[in-house]
Amino acid sequence: MFYRLNDNMLTDLPPGQQQAPEAQRRQAVKILDQLSTGRIDGLCHGDVTPSNIIADEEGRLWLIDPRGMSGEVSYDVATLALKLAAHERHEANKIAVLLGKKLGLDADRIQAWIRVASAARV
Repeated sequence: MFYRLNDNMLTDLPPGQQQAPEAQRRQAVKILDQLSTGRIDGLCHGDVTPSNIIADEEGRLWLIDPRGMSGEVSYDVATLALKLAAHERHEANKIAVLLGKKLGLDADRIQAWIRVASAARV
């Protein structure tokens, strides 16, 4: 994530996206630094997108095709919320609040990850 915030010539941007302004990326680096304290490591999917979620016959949701990395579930929730909201941060915040409550996650950490992921254009 850090490299995406510091690289001034990103080429692997999502369709229709431009690199975040430098001031937004600098702020995201500060947030990322704050997130590193009190970090809640666990198994992180690493590539949560709507196409990597399936439902079984009973309506339970399952994540498929994981990258399987050490990280925070809050990051997965933040990136999923951004992708579901088509990168509209205001809508992503609403989605993230709902998902976070359902999963028992800290809403402030999810919101911080949304700001970082949005600036990194993941």
